[in-house]
Amino acid sequence: MNPAAQTTAIYQVNSPSHALAGTEMPLPISVTIYYHNGATGSRLVVGILDANTSPERIVAGVVVFSTEPCINQAGAYALCTIAVVKSSGVVKIDFQIGGIFDGGGQPKVWSLNVTSLLIDRRNNLIPGSVSSKLLKIDLTQTASNNGTNPMNQSDTLAALSQLDYSIPVAITLAIITAAIIAILLGQRTKRSTATRHGSKRPAYSDPKKAC
Repeated sequence: MNPAAQTTAIYQVNSPSHALAGTEMPLPISVTIYYHNGATGSRLVVGILDANTSPERIVAGVVVFSTEPCINQAGAYALCTIAVVKSSGVVKIDFQIGGIFDGGGQPKVWSLNVTSLLIDRRNNLIPGSVSSKLLKIDLTQTASNNGTNPMNQSDTLAALSQLDYSIPVAITLAIITAAIIAILLGQRTKRSTATRHGSKRPAYSDPKKAC
């Protein structure tokens, strides 16, 4: 790997594995990200996407805590854009998703794609900086003790009012979505190429010459 490459890596994701569907209580997702060789003027973007949608979309939610301030445009999205002030560092972000933000949801297995990436000062994706981690939450009709303590509704709404907003969220959403699609297409291309290389046709043999 190029030591000068601008990269991100998702170190840890903490989330409940089970939750009660149809309630207004949002779910807590905690993410720890490492970024390396971030250029001056670049930004770290961290979002949670719904892997069940095509193309994948940022889920409804809010950031309730971040070790570095988020500078998103106003909107209830599980998205945090951070101005890079030093070349490398570790950032911890606590999200609240679902619940009051999307009507409580229906019973299902919720597949989520936690994604981090770097963009330059012109809002272009920095190649090779994307990192992602897939997680699943089983939304059931029966309550399950999963050891989590979600914030109450008043604390969540208070967190919404305290965010600092300055970067257009539509641009960032488009960048993350495009990055995810590019990754998925790249993976499919690799699998398709490997399949073709692994199934070579046997050499043609003329049965007349064999006689």
